[in-house]
Amino acid sequence: MNNINDLINNGENKYIEFKVELTKNLLKTVVAFANYHNGKVIIGIADDKRVVGVNNQKEVRMQLEQSINDNIKPVPYFEIGEYMVNKKSLIVLSIYKGEFTPYTYRNKSYKRSDSSTKEIKRNEYQKLILAGRNLTFETSSSTQGEMTFNVLSKQLTRHTGLLEVDRNILITLELLKNDQYNNGAVLLSDQNKIRCSVINLVKYENNNTSIIIERQRVKNCSIIEQFIKAIEFYQRNISKREVIKEAIRQTMNGVPLIAYREAVANAIIHRDYFHEGEIRIEFFNDRIEIVSPGSLPGELSKEEFVEGKISLLRNRIITEIFMRVGIVERMGTGIRRIKEQYKNYMNKPSFQVMENSITVKLPTIISSVYESSSEHSFFKEGSSQEQLIYNYLYAFGSISRIEAQKVIGLGKTQTYEVLKKLVNKGDLTTYNSSRATRYKKT
Repeated sequence: MNNINDLINNGENKYIEFKVELTKNLLKTVVAFANYHNGKVIIGIADDKRVVGVNNQKEVRMQLEQSINDNIKPVPYFEIGEYMVNKKSLIVLSIYKGEFTPYTYRNKSYKRSDSSTKEIKRNEYQKLILAGRNLTFETSSSTQGEMTFNVLSKQLTRHTGLLEVDRNILITLELLKNDQYNNGAVLLSDQNKIRCSVINLVKYENNNTSIIIERQRVKNCSIIEQFIKAIEFYQRNISKREVIKEAIRQTMNGVPLIAYREAVANAIIHRDYFHEGEIRIEFFNDRIEIVSPGSLPGELSKEEFVEGKISLLRNRIITEIFMRVGIVERMGTGIRRIKEQYKNYMNKPSFQVMENSITVKLPTIISSVYESSSEHSFFKEGSSQEQLIYNYLYAFGSISRIEAQKVIGLGKTQTYEVLKKLVNKGDLTTYNSSRATRYKKT
């Protein structure tokens, strides 16, 4: 066991719970640990880390053991130990993740959310039932009848040389078992009737969400087709910029294609298909946001996800097929590949993990840290605020006062003075658009 003092000093978290005394409420946390991951409950510690100790340790241990055995179904595997801290006795209950989920207390089941314990929702309960049977959403049998797999067949032919996707191939791909399709097969079929398997794509005018330039809702088709449609939408709507490199003018995308590909692929193959939400991809003037329904797999922390060093596959079959058709390269490298695309730029991608969604924000590359400034098609010396405006113009061609205010982080009056100075220097000129005065390169 880790040093008890270290556990106390680190405080409560997803894996550690403090209790002053033994109460029935403690059993909810026991259920949460048994359902999702190992954890410890330390009895005799206040929320502020004060060591209050436990009297009558033997009696408390017996009550704790009896309470778990009598109230939690099925009974999880646990161990009870005693420790001395500051001459006071503590009881440490270690609970181990069980194989026979869902574990329940009074017919309800729970999970940890940071340092608190919450009752789980119906779709989460269904996942625990399948996990207890060694099943997942994709491996669960489907009631859908015959399906076609033309898109899957075409992509497998292109990348593997396979001539035809017959029943034997579907069995090999683990999409067909005992003459019955699973949900993974449905997701990859040309019909794909999974209700929540939808991608909503939206392109806004600049950052104004009330003005939509293009909208597309992709559903009832293979998730491979959904990925292809998302790439096509990107090609139509991504902002472009001109870069001069080694005397050759090149066109670059505002958001790196590889980063976008990885984020979309991750949203499709790792999403929680028990969740009723739909994948949402929004194109703004300065970024692309990809929102995937559901949270992380139970044992994966936010920090581990963002670091991209550990990957727990929620949909292994789908992931392996996406690898076979060349959409993803290797398991568990998506986040690192996204970050790699931004390593030479000031703007960095961000990852927001919520209880019911995961959002990846891919900023437009407007502030580059290139080896040489000569690679910019529009580069001028100036203050840091002026340079940020130059970089924005470099990416988008024009800028409004409101956009400039967001870019340089100054107030309305100060931003106007910076823009006015650039106009007076002859670097910028103004013109009137339908909504506001805009500034562009002279």
